[in-house]
Amino acid sequence: MKNVIVRALSGTVYVALIVACVLLGGYWWLALACLFTVLGTLEYQHLVAHLSGTAAPWPLRALDMAMSLGLLAYVPVALECGADFHALILVLAVYSLARLSGALAQKQGNALQDALAGVFGVFYIAFPMALLSWGVMQGQGYMNMALMMFCLIWLNDTGAFCFGITLGKHRLCERLSPKKSWEGFWGGMLTCVVVAMAVCYVTGWIPMLWGAVYAVMVSLASTWGDLFESLMKRTAGVKDAGHLIPGHGGILDRIDSLLFVVPATAIFLMLVGLV
Repeated sequence: MKNVIVRALSGTVYVALIVACVLLGGYWWLALACLFTVLGTLEYQHLVAHLSGTAAPWPLRALDMAMSLGLLAYVPVALECGADFHALILVLAVYSLARLSGALAQKQGNALQDALAGVFGVFYIAFPMALLSWGVMQGQGYMNMALMMFCLIWLNDTGAFCFGITLGKHRLCERLSPKKSWEGFWGGMLTCVVVAMAVCYVTGWIPMLWGAVYAVMVSLASTWGDLFESLMKRTAGVKDAGHLIPGHGGILDRIDSLLFVVPATAIFLMLVGLV
């Protein structure tokens, strides 16, 4: 019972912090995104160290962190001065070459694996967080979209848990997540679809059919993100990515779905012509 209370309280604080920073927008959200990126990257580097048997040299890990924060720092510059994506692509290319070249000087561990994991980590964590920050810092319309996205992610988790614990019989992916069931998966998706269509009906945001499509995309991406992080943890032989949030694990354990849902949301917005 104590663990349930601790989990509920820490989860409430986590949700309240995100909602508050999204509503405040601007540099409040950017600060939270930077915090999540730093903590998530540190946990990711810890997982990579477990996978390869040894941590990459600290200068290379520092380079990964600098590139991650650099992506987030680029967001307000792009909004204030106009987006120059050619410069961003050039910086990413130089970073990737530098990171891969660092493998040549690495004398311990699996140099190539560490280099590829480092580059992947930037795109896995920092890029979605930068993309989300770009949206939130745009203004009210995108802030509302971000809130909708977060709510659907949480509703998918809640629906999957409730349907899974009451009706779950058939395992979704027992190798990676023994507690997930197909009944929970469909229940979470149904919860998302019903709520999204209701919001579209009340607010007239987009046609209800498009709302249902978006809800399905969120549910799929959220589940894939969760399973992908489970794959990393299982391969690394750890239960949680960290221990920062009581009852929930680390930051990466909480934003794993978000990291897949953000690109899915960007694709959806382009499909419906909202960006």
